[in-house]
Amino acid sequence: MSPHAIDVRDKIDLKDFFKAKHYQTILGGAMAIIQLVILMVVAVHVLLGLPRRGSHWLFSMVEYILEVSSDKLFTSGSLPPAFEQMFENFPRDIRTATAVFDLEPKATVYATCPKCHEIYQSHLVDGVPTYRERCNSHKFGSRCGQLLVRPKSISKHTIYVPILPYVSFDFKDWFSNLLSRNGNEEAMDKSWERMNIPPNGHLNDVFQGSVIREFKGPDKRTHFSVYGPQDAGRYLFSLGADFFNLLRNIAAGKKISLGIIAVICLSLPIHLHYKPENIFLAGIIPGPKEPRLDLVQPYLRPLIDSFLEFWAGVFFTQTLLKGLGRMIFCALVLIICDLPAARKFAGFASFSHQHFCTVCCCNLTEHGHKDFEYKNWKRREPETCRRQAEIYCTAANKKEARRSFDLTGVRWSEFFRLPYFDPTKHVVIDPMHNLFLGLIREHFQNVLGYFPPGSKKTPKRKPPQAPTNTIEINIVPTEDNPLPDEDVSLKSIRKLINYLTAPLDADQTRQVALEKKWCAGVNKPALVYVARGLNVYPDTYDRVCKLTLVGCLMTWVSTLRLSTSCCTDILSHSDGVSLRLHLSPSLSLRPQTLTDSNLGTSLPTRK
Repeated sequence: MSPHAIDVRDKIDLKDFFKAKHYQTILGGAMAIIQLVILMVVAVHVLLGLPRRGSHWLFSMVEYILEVSSDKLFTSGSLPPAFEQMFENFPRDIRTATAVFDLEPKATVYATCPKCHEIYQSHLVDGVPTYRERCNSHKFGSRCGQLLVRPKSISKHTIYVPILPYVSFDFKDWFSNLLSRNGNEEAMDKSWERMNIPPNGHLNDVFQGSVIREFKGPDKRTHFSVYGPQDAGRYLFSLGADFFNLLRNIAAGKKISLGIIAVICLSLPIHLHYKPENIFLAGIIPGPKEPRLDLVQPYLRPLIDSFLEFWAGVFFTQTLLKGLGRMIFCALVLIICDLPAARKFAGFASFSHQHFCTVCCCNLTEHGHKDFEYKNWKRREPETCRRQAEIYCTAANKKEARRSFDLTGVRWSEFFRLPYFDPTKHVVIDPMHNLFLGLIREHFQNVLGYFPPGSKKTPKRKPPQAPTNTIEINIVPTEDNPLPDEDVSLKSIRKLINYLTAPLDADQTRQVALEKKWCAGVNKPALVYVARGLNVYPDTYDRVCKLTLVGCLMTWVSTLRLSTSCCTDILSHSDGVSLRLHLSPSLSLRPQTLTDSNLGTSLPTRK
């Protein structure tokens, strides 16, 4: 270790990370033939799936071939000492041979709570990993207490294993492996040269964007590319997460959802970003169901802990270019997901929420989806988002947490633990959905009907016309009319709003059937919340039944629809005159009746 590195460590109090295995010779000192045999059998076992029993037979067969060849070669009856030592140390167990290559990545198996998805690490008791029995998570003032482990018999001994295991891989171990490969460290050190913008102004690299060009180091003054010791390594990463159906939508509609958390090294050249050997699999979120809302956050915690260490700096005792070691700084600057996953992992509300935007403070009540005056939009402040997330996280109960979320559209996310995380800039929608799957083109051309100037293409379908009697219902929770906490009430509210915006039948018999349907399908807290939000709650009564509330809401929607009648005049007066002018001669010359093949009815002749 160099004196300069020791001085830096003394000042910043950093941790050493020793991974000499990546720079040591495998099977050093063994005979060449032994090295080739072990390499051949391990490759067949790992890559071609040869079972353990077949690998043992292959070792034995190669050993027998060598013995027969040695007897033919040395006819004197005595083998040289080197050959005797070779047969004495000849490998026979594939597990021992595989361990020499150290192929298994370092990983930690957590016990996951099936209810709240909190994760717990094991501790060794007499050499056996032992987990706590029940979940001890306290959230919103209540303790979970869910069972975490189940008994399992191994060799007449009973141990307790996680009911829902979560395997998290070690980021430092993977990154040291990445740096040990030829060419990677040198190319990653040169990544900061890619910040230069081309003369034509076209950006073709993430390093040319303002987020990275303005990214500061831990001191918040120096650019990250020059922070720390002169020979330090400074690298940037992105995170991708999504959920997949393990059954691939082909097993009679069944669904088993698993989540993937992957990390990409942005400092590598662009063409190397997504090669399998350069992607870090942080963990696989267990199924069979996708965690709801903020329940995905515990799965991010081990990875965020690693990046917090690398933000302060980790001293690698050896790298491929720096034999005496170097300081390593890393930052996670991009969260790249599809829209639902980005909102869930970053702690934001859905695009259908009152506060639907992750960048600005626009909401459905004041702006809606039709306000395109972007110069008037107020941008979210990162520190404000962080405070709002902390208020949600430290809420005393679910009601307070729900109220905080309804007012801000922000939940707690593990990314807020990163001091440099800016949720308005570091969360982006992945290019696969935007570009490769053509969603942007589909939206602009086939939905909005917009084509670039000079384009000869025509839309596949006509842009949808807004109905003349559209009813938009946006109810904002207030202190006098808070949003119910129960999931049943929230589902009833959504169902009731769908009822109110659906067409009504003028038939009175049908109206009675609708009243019964609304009473049976919606609970009373939902009716009270919507009625108060629409200012139709009958305050003159001390106690109001469900049927009365349904009647008030049906009167409201009927009155509203009468004011915006759906009987729109399709043909204007001039259209009527033109039709009479052209059709009258034709009708007068036709037989007593005419049959329209398209209508299928007989039309009387106009006299």
